[in-house]
Amino acid sequence: MNILFISPNSPFESIGGIERYITNLINYYKGRSECNIFIVLPKKGKSYSEKQGKVTILFEDALFIPKEIHLQKEITRKAQLFSKVVTDIIKKNNIDIICAENFLFGPPAAYILLLNMVAMQQKTPLVLRLHSFATTEL
Repeated sequence: MNILFISPNSPFESIGGIERYITNLINYYKGRSECNIFIVLPKKGKSYSEKQGKVTILFEDALFIPKEIHLQKEITRKAQLFSKVVTDIIKKNNIDIICAENFLFGPPAAYILLLNMVAMQQKTPLVLRLHSFATTEL
């Protein structure tokens, strides 16, 4: 099985719950043989990838959204570039399922909208996982 994880939070740039989750995911799967794991993380600047056992980490500028971005055209451009990157990853690696971590609170809405469209076009199931604390009773 080929699984694509996408996170707007990178354990290589910050510390938090999602970042610990991604670190544990990398450590768990890098020595296992039943799955090929691809993880897309934000990275400012030139995009690149590195392999750790069965885990391929793709550091992607298209997922890096600076806090000071306010121009809708720039957000749209980067979101469209991100959707192309994800489409290419799905096609190149025969991805069976996409797991998007915290996309509801992380990147701008254009990212999740385009990610949903890509998943539908490629007929790839998409799981949206929300990492949060409940502030009221569920």
